[in-house]
Amino acid sequence: MKHKYVQLPQDEDDDVRPSSSSPRQRRRATTAMDNRTGVNSDYIAPSISPAAPDYIPPDTSDDGHRVNIPSDQDWGSRRMRFPLKSDETWGSKNTANGMRSLYVKKSRFTCIGWWVLGILIFMLVVTVTALIFKRDSLYTALLRKQGIPPGLYSRDGLLYVGKDTQFRIKGFSWYGFEEPSHVPGGMLRTSARSIFEFANEHSFNAIRVPLSVENIVANSLPSGGITPFQNPELTGLPYMDMVLALVRMASEYNILILLDVHRLESHEIQSKGFWYSDAIPEERLFLVWQKLCDTFKDEWNVMGADLFNEPWDSLWNTTDKKADWKRASEQLGNKLHEKCPSWLLFIEGVGSRAGGTETNTFWSENLAAMQNAPPEVHLQNKVALSPHVYGPGVHVQSYFKLPEFPDNMPKIWDHHFGRASERTGLATVVGEWGGVYVDQDKVWQQEFAEYVLKKKIGFFYWCLNPESGDTGGLLKSDWKTPEREKLKLLERMPSTSVEDNAVHFKYWRWWRT
Repeated sequence: MKHKYVQLPQDEDDDVRPSSSSPRQRRRATTAMDNRTGVNSDYIAPSISPAAPDYIPPDTSDDGHRVNIPSDQDWGSRRMRFPLKSDETWGSKNTANGMRSLYVKKSRFTCIGWWVLGILIFMLVVTVTALIFKRDSLYTALLRKQGIPPGLYSRDGLLYVGKDTQFRIKGFSWYGFEEPSHVPGGMLRTSARSIFEFANEHSFNAIRVPLSVENIVANSLPSGGITPFQNPELTGLPYMDMVLALVRMASEYNILILLDVHRLESHEIQSKGFWYSDAIPEERLFLVWQKLCDTFKDEWNVMGADLFNEPWDSLWNTTDKKADWKRASEQLGNKLHEKCPSWLLFIEGVGSRAGGTETNTFWSENLAAMQNAPPEVHLQNKVALSPHVYGPGVHVQSYFKLPEFPDNMPKIWDHHFGRASERTGLATVVGEWGGVYVDQDKVWQQEFAEYVLKKKIGFFYWCLNPESGDTGGLLKSDWKTPEREKLKLLERMPSTSVEDNAVHFKYWRWWRT
């Protein structure tokens, strides 16, 4: 086809497209030249030379094919049909603007719908999450309504958690915090985390942590005794912060902690037999327990308080107030429960001086007087009786020399402490027992293990530390190698899972009387 080109004179007011426009733009500028009618006299085209290298005829495409360029009327009709709806359907006066207005309105309605749907989904997620995380607290609220206390409690002479779950404590004592070093034992040779891993491996569910009044009050930095690269979480902390860090670390392993005021002064080798002294009056012990309660009341794995270790020279239920461990333990327990009602009180027995037994007892083994006069506190079922029992490896009692040993021991234990739970309804948890596990002491430990199994009594074995001179430990002197024979003895002792019953510890922290 032969194209017509028209060169028209241009005035200053003419709308001339810049020469830099693209070929496609220049081609669209000539759409008024209809290939059917020739030149449109209403349009003044710019000067375009066919000789230009980028020239494209107005009725052909880039690849040289001929195209049908719609007229102005055709463009208008197409605009009317976009977007595939007629103005009668939408009821718009101006087709193009009306369609645009209606399309915007439709988008607004769609956005509102999505917003509403999003809000509903968010509310549903929040509700489901709340039910998941609050179901345990709702469950514990129901238990409270039924009179079930938080954490561990005594019932019918046994230890329970929740409604009907009997809880068997299988623990050990880990000493060191009560000493002048202010740190738990073994921290120069091992890490605290390795101790908790050891506890998990051998099914120990609780650790008794001895403390001292002097160290708690001073709250000073430790004087060595710890390797920073093995125990970075404990390094550089003052006394109370270090105990707190250890407690929280234990919670990661689902291990319960029993806080034990073991000494009045850190340099003491032996207890003076009373819960006070000339240097540390009774009031200071009360203040120390208040401080401990303030520090640890929100730590779910702190199971209780061993009020004082081995008041062996004290009496029980006597008119002598200075010697009456019953009076002191009741007052201290009630005071402590004001802030920490979920804690179980461990009240140790007295010694042979208190009488009531036909044979001598070890320190704190004597619960004979408690059978007729049990401790009385406001939260009576939050009390456990805690005797300390040892064999010939610690001290040779006369009954260890009898020919009927060890068959004579169950009757002696019954007389010393074994009947207290039956008569008082309070659970018994042996706070200390153990020994070197050789010769006659080995025989004694095997017999005692059978006794606590039969009586369903929980315990804390003394002790983890290999440096304990009269008992040895559950680890050898390198703090890494286990004492296999002792662990084999304890292997068959039941241990209730803390993880399976964590709800009864975690969701009761704000429980009050």
